[in-house]
Amino acid sequence: MSFFDEVDEPPQRPPRTESRSPRPSGRGRPPGDQQAIQTRRAVALVGIVVVIVLAAVGIHSCDDSAHTSALRNYTSSVYTIVESSNALGPAQLFADLSGGDSSCSGATNLYQCIAALADKASAQLQQSKALSVPGGMQSAQRDLVETMRLRHDGFDQIADNVQSAFVSSSAAQAVSQIAVGISQLYASDVIYKTYAAPEIAAALNADGIRATAEPFASGQLVSNLDWLDQTFIAQTMGAKVPGVAPLAAPTIGPGLVAVGTNTMVTGATNHVVAKPPPTFTIPVTNSGASTDYGITCSITVATGQSGSATIPELAAHGQTTCSVTLTSSPPVATNGTPVDVTARVTVGTKSNSTVFPVDFLASG
Repeated sequence: MSFFDEVDEPPQRPPRTESRSPRPSGRGRPPGDQQAIQTRRAVALVGIVVVIVLAAVGIHSCDDSAHTSALRNYTSSVYTIVESSNALGPAQLFADLSGGDSSCSGATNLYQCIAALADKASAQLQQSKALSVPGGMQSAQRDLVETMRLRHDGFDQIADNVQSAFVSSSAAQAVSQIAVGISQLYASDVIYKTYAAPEIAAALNADGIRATAEPFASGQLVSNLDWLDQTFIAQTMGAKVPGVAPLAAPTIGPGLVAVGTNTMVTGATNHVVAKPPPTFTIPVTNSGASTDYGITCSITVATGQSGSATIPELAAHGQTTCSVTLTSSPPVATNGTPVDVTARVTVGTKSNSTVFPVDFLASG
């Protein structure tokens, strides 16, 4: 036997078979990863939506703030224009027509003074047209411009006719045209107060702005409606209208100026208690042949104190009294020297006055 015959052969192993899980393809992801991705996408989408909403709210808030500022700025501009325009009335136009400004006396000077007011009214009209008008103020703007146009036209109408009012042949027609011009001015007051101002207030309230907190022009250009009457115009101007008597100066008396029961005399020192500010009673007579309108009574102390009052109407040859209280107490005399006190009554350019010395006392 050969050596190789005696060696046992090694046992044979059965072939190993392994079951392997299929390798995932590169296109798929585990379910857990897929859910996380969807969650992140949802969160991102919500974030984008929130950003868009916040941006929209911010833009809307900015728009609201800008609109509110525009409303306030417009209201303030209107106030400035109308207040400046109102100041052309009693203190200027009607003072000029009444002869209150000596630089405007005489037909030519009066024309130049009122023409200058018409120029100012023209500038104010252009300012009103140039305003930046925010939403909600369109109606108010139309009425504001109409207000200022009427004022410009009214001043022009008056200026064009004042010189003719001092010529007998044309005075009646001229005064009639002046009355038309003043009516235009008064119509402008009506339009502003009845339409423009309420429309501005409504637009402010609609935006949540309290209209009462905003500046509104409360005055008006024509405050004395006597100026709508042709006779009053002719008398006050001194126009040469046939049949219209010129104004005569009202007179102080009959009777004496008094403080309480203490009557003032001109030839001796009068004694009056200084505090509280005294009230003087002035007797007034219309010495003319026609009704006087708007008689002014005044008391003036040489040391600077004064007071005034108005009699709205006094018939021809009528008599009444006027009470005038000083706006502050005069200083008490320390050296026994009296000061002059002047009582004056005025209508148009006509006036009468009387002066009496007074020793103001600390007590009675």
